[in-house]
Amino acid sequence: MSKTSKGPPDRRATDGGQVALIAGPRIKGQRARLTRPTGRMARNLRLAGSLLALWAFISASPAEGYRLLGYSWPLPTATFYVDIPPGSRWNDSFETAMGYWGVDTVFAYKIVREYEDPCDALDGRNGVSFSSTICGDVWGDTTLAITQTWTLESGGKSEATQSDIIFNSNESWDVYATPLSSSSFDFQRVAVHELGHALGLNHEDSGVPTVMGTYTGDTTVPQQDDINGVAAIYGFVQRSLTVSKTGNGTITSSPAGISCGSDCTENLNAGTSVTLTATAENDSNFNGWTGDCTGTADCTVKMDGAKDITADFILKGDVNDDDLVDLTDAALALRIMSAGMPANVNIRSDMNADGKIGLQEAVYVLQRAAGAR
Repeated sequence: MSKTSKGPPDRRATDGGQVALIAGPRIKGQRARLTRPTGRMARNLRLAGSLLALWAFISASPAEGYRLLGYSWPLPTATFYVDIPPGSRWNDSFETAMGYWGVDTVFAYKIVREYEDPCDALDGRNGVSFSSTICGDVWGDTTLAITQTWTLESGGKSEATQSDIIFNSNESWDVYATPLSSSSFDFQRVAVHELGHALGLNHEDSGVPTVMGTYTGDTTVPQQDDINGVAAIYGFVQRSLTVSKTGNGTITSSPAGISCGSDCTENLNAGTSVTLTATAENDSNFNGWTGDCTGTADCTVKMDGAKDITADFILKGDVNDDDLVDLTDAALALRIMSAGMPANVNIRSDMNADGKIGLQEAVYVLQRAAGAR
């Protein structure tokens, strides 16, 4: 089936969105459809729209699940003109969906609260609406929404110039964050999916968690694979990791980058998981993490924001935790042997990892004081 766009008379588009060659760079369009299955599969909405235009280069990273549509916006931003009646409910939900794509990515959607007809082709304004038809075409029996993106191809690059989203008003819609309902479709999670198409993501079915899957479910926001896909197009957001230490020891990281002592700060891609390992010097024990990590095991953090972490190392034999090993510690250790454990004792000054302070700690301190250690 073919249709004629509402642009100049010499610009004709097929159902696949192919647009005739124009003098100079080529301007082309595509459609990505969101559909549902027939029958009772309301929990597994079919997102069957794929790239129909033959011009697009679909790429996938072998190390990731995301798939790309082959175009990008000139800058990592796009503005949608949004005024969906009645009231502000749909507008607010669409703006929330836009905001999700700005979390841990460099891409920023912007909103102008005024109406723009998504069927006005090539006017340079991105519109969104409900409609009983697709710009005059009949909706497919299972189609929920469609994203139509126009691109300018020049110098071997495809740059998006306009993207319009249409929701099927013949369906029943609501806004909710709970599991999918059998009585209505969640407008917001569908909007998140369609906005993923608008910025350049294709459908993804490798099995990784994603909001761009061919079948939708209970996923309502972009997942790490979706974020990685945006980064593949527009670059990563960087988050700062700052590590510090007290006492004698070093901190290393996996993936490599932190080696503190000497290198205690690192800028990492947003969403990266980093594991920190604390290694005490021979005269010390590791006393634990503070800041964005706690406990004494290896520290694993996800870089969903700036992180500040401190490792505390305590001197062996420093029974009273005053950063000194002296006769006071020896006397305290001997007193513990006869009177029990006082409240001001640091158990991590333990010499032999038996969970006790006593004779061995007293002997160690005396040897240190005598210069034998």
